Amino acid sequence: MDGKAAGEAKGIAENAEGEMRHGIGYPLPRRNRKHETGIRIFFHSFCLIISWSLLPAQGAKIHKDFYLKIDHTGCRGTCPNYWITIEADGTTTWVGNQAAELMGTWRKKLVEPRMKEIAGAIESFQFWEFDEEYGGGIADIPSVIITCTHRGKEHAVIDTRNAPQKLKELEAKLETLLGVGGWNRVE
Repeated sequence: MDGKAAGEAKGIAENAEGEMRHGIGYPLPRRNRKHETGIRIFFHSFCLIISWSLLPAQGAKIHKDFYLKIDHTGCRGTCPNYWITIEADGTTTWVGNQAAELMGTWRKKLVEPRMKEIAGAIESFQFWEFDEEYGGGIADIPSVIITCTHRGKEHAVIDTRNAPQKLKELEAKLETLLGVGGWNRVE
């Protein structure tokens, strides 16, 4: 067999293996590896750009009008009653009134990366899309009221009961980002 015939025989054998592997009844076409590599690079680049655009606005600057208040209303029993405010410069105030982890007035200054995480959580959980009230009008049930102003938008949400899971997750995320450490008592 000459070189050309051996190459053709090898190509047929490869196609035969491919036919068996893929269960098709005709020879597989030769693959253009350069073309496939270009398509793969384009596809991966496209996916990367799309995923970056979907990330929360953690790299965005905090606008000077940023203000967030998380108010846990109490009840006649031992429900925690406290509120937390966060201003654009990172000044954060905690006021505990009843059965709270910290009682009285406390302050701390949040660093810019933490502020960006908080603003990013507000955006990624789509806070602006929540209804204004969930389950209101019932006496003696504690609520969580989140009020936020950022980039000219202002929205408040009252969560008494039956709120979407996504809102509950946002509340938990904000509480985690604020934490109970680093607070200084204000006399």
